[in-house]
Amino acid sequence: MDLLNFVKLSLRLQHNSFDEEIKTLIQSAKNILINSGLPFKIIEEENDEQIKNIISIYVKENLGRELIGEKFYTILNYNIQQLMYKYANYPQTTIYQLEKELTELKKKLKDIKKLEKIKNER
Repeated sequence: MDLLNFVKLSLRLQHNSFDEEIKTLIQSAKNILINSGLPFKIIEEENDEQIKNIISIYVKENLGRELIGEKFYTILNYNIQQLMYKYANYPQTTIYQLEKELTELKKKLKDIKKLEKIKNER
């Protein structure tokens, strides 16, 4: 079951009226998890039931249903801490690392273009 339908089931929704808002809240919840230090790949795979439940809880809270206030944040923080421990040794790629790799690739491409230009001039 995809994440949207999982969340809709937890909200007991059968219609599509709120799909766009739910999708936005799902992405917001994913961003919170990523910013908390959880591996991007794990979150995007959507295979971890605990991650799916955290996202579902987040959407419920922000649609104004079931959990409220302090209880919500206590549950969210507890689950994020558990996930951080669970994936502590999982290899991660940070935005900084990706930017560094992109810069290096741009330099290599520039060097290749220079070599091609020299080759064509001969």
